[in-house]
Amino acid sequence: MKVFLVILLAAILCIESGFALKCLTCSAKTNNADCQASTNCPMNSTDCKTELYVPVVGGWKVIKKECSSSCKNSTEDFYVFKQKIFCCSTDNCNTNGVGRMESSSMVMAVGIATSVACFLLTSRL
Repeated sequence: MKVFLVILLAAILCIESGFALKCLTCSAKTNNADCQASTNCPMNSTDCKTELYVPVVGGWKVIKKECSSSCKNSTEDFYVFKQKIFCCSTDNCNTNGVGRMESSSMVMAVGIATSVACFLLTSRL
């Protein structure tokens, strides 16, 4: 019986402490490569959350990653920038986050620049 208890105690000590979710976390980074630090989340966290802020015309994107106890995927347009929130619920699932939004903002910036150029070329100011 003592041998069983010693083996059971050794097994319990070898188990990773808790079953906390692990998320990549960072605050206000402009490059996803700089946003890869893994953190054990608090026990009430159920999701890894990534927020991306992208200006409508050019500029720097800002990335924020964190643990979250309540998260909803969303996209908000604030006229001068877009905010995209991506949620996932497995360990370090927010590796890439919402980086694919970059190409759509680039297309929009090129479209606006082209429209302004066409207006200026065709108007006789």
